Amino acid sequence: MQSNKIKTGFIIFLLSIFFIACKKNVLNLSDNLVNNEGAYLKMNWLSPSFNTQGVQLKINGTRVSNLLGLGFTSTTQYVMPFPGGGLNTGGNNKNDYLLVNAGTINVTLSVPKKGTNEDSILVHMTDVVTEKGKYFSLNVCDSFPTAQSFQLPDDVNYADSGFVNLRFINTVLSVGANIDFLVTNSSGTDIVLASNIPFKGATEFLKIPYVTGTYTFKLRKTGTTVTYGTTYGTSSLTNKRSYTVAARGYNGGIGARVPTLSIIYNK
Repeated sequence: MQSNKIKTGFIIFLLSIFFIACKKNVLNLSDNLVNNEGAYLKMNWLSPSFNTQGVQLKINGTRVSNLLGLGFTSTTQYVMPFPGGGLNTGGNNKNDYLLVNAGTINVTLSVPKKGTNEDSILVHMTDVVTEKGKYFSLNVCDSFPTAQSFQLPDDVNYADSGFVNLRFINTVLSVGANIDFLVTNSSGTDIVLASNIPFKGATEFLKIPYVTGTYTFKLRKTGTTVTYGTTYGTSSLTNKRSYTVAARGYNGGIGARVPTLSIIYNK
């Protein structure tokens, strides 16, 4: 009888350890970030900067990111969607969003003091207004100390089969003109997908026929016939997906600051 009590006590002890261990692996997000009235936010770090220190993202004062752009140099990409990623970026291959409280939230980007979450250099701060159940992106451009941003609603629906949804945004600085977005088709002809997009301007998500093979995207100053910056080619677009095609860089920039394109996953 005593032996059975010992065995029962030992089993209860093991089960308690198991449940405690499981509890430690649960991801608990601060009530300051998430509640049952949540919205979804993606931050697109498009700032053409040589800063190799990396920046941290805070929502309502709480750090939610790793160091974005850490280790990037003048010959590598500085673009970093968070969370998630895209093509010709430093992100991953996912279309993730942060779950945040709906309503007005404060977004901060800063260089932290070494080894801490404490702000050392404030790069950018802004308020973002979100709505329950909806998806948004905050696009940060320009360089420290004049970084600026603009907010856009995102389409996270699949396109019809045989199409992709593409939205075009312009964050290229000091062009002296608006920007056209073009793609080269299989016969080598340039087709205008979006025209006359101003700095910090954006199109709606446009339904574009999906083709197998390489998409070669180009930029052009509106009103000219000359390709601007560098082209970007990819065979990685997927049927029915939604993407944001971002023109980024700086007029006259070199290395990672040369005007070109990055493609960010929305769906």
